[in-house]
Amino acid sequence: MIKENETLTIGWCDNGLTDGKFAEAVLGVTLAAPNNGMKISHSLRVAGNQIGRQRQRLLNHWYDTNLSDWLLWIDSDIVLTLDALYLLWNVVDAEKYPIVSGVYFISKEPEGELMRPFPCIFK
Repeated sequence: MIKENETLTIGWCDNGLTDGKFAEAVLGVTLAAPNNGMKISHSLRVAGNQIGRQRQRLLNHWYDTNLSDWLLWIDSDIVLTLDALYLLWNVVDAEKYPIVSGVYFISKEPEGELMRPFPCIFK
């Protein structure tokens, strides 16, 4: 569980545009979080077309500037709910579970293979 004095940054990458449902969800969660004991202190966004580089830039900026205690990474095609944030908020632990991740569906082959869930670690 995130401690009472710890804060969270929400970060995402996109190609320059995001869906209205994504924006509405991020805004709604950010506004509702303080009333539910969750402190969201910052947001970070990196726009571009090379997702690997975008992710690295976002992570580096968050880490180097020490914006908050935690980074919640949301892909820009995800609609975040307050319930989902609350579940993540209550499971993470700096010592026991310092990293909590969703499942990403990827394919090793660009054509012909069905996408399968793989744990993804981004450097």
